[in-house]
Amino acid sequence: MSARAKIEWVTNSWYGFAFASALVGLLSGGFGIWSMFTTGFSLLVSLGFIWFFGKSLLARSSMIRTFLLVATGIGLVFGILALGKTAMLFLATWKLKLILQGIVTFIWIGMLGRSWRTLRDVEVKAYIKS
Repeated sequence: MSARAKIEWVTNSWYGFAFASALVGLLSGGFGIWSMFTTGFSLLVSLGFIWFFGKSLLARSSMIRTFLLVATGIGLVFGILALGKTAMLFLATWKLKLILQGIVTFIWIGMLGRSWRTLRDVEVKAYIKS
């Protein structure tokens, strides 16, 4: 797989995650007007960021790659802490909503891990530097 294909693959994976997390947010927040508006708005903002970062990486922006590496590393640390907190809250309260939140957080950590591996890939690094 070429570096360009790897960047496109991880970008498309983030698009899928954005839609899936918006659906989970809609289901857990209810179907009220305000909930639908905020979910739709956050989905549009997420898609905009994903589009911008994906296009910037394909345009070989080393500054965006560096920024995403730092943000991904910080996100991984805080994601793991959030998953631990969710697990502790679940054990204390036994609310099933926390299981869903934990699953989404776990998938988010996995997406960050994929992004980290892709951004650190030797071929991607060479593609960005060329």
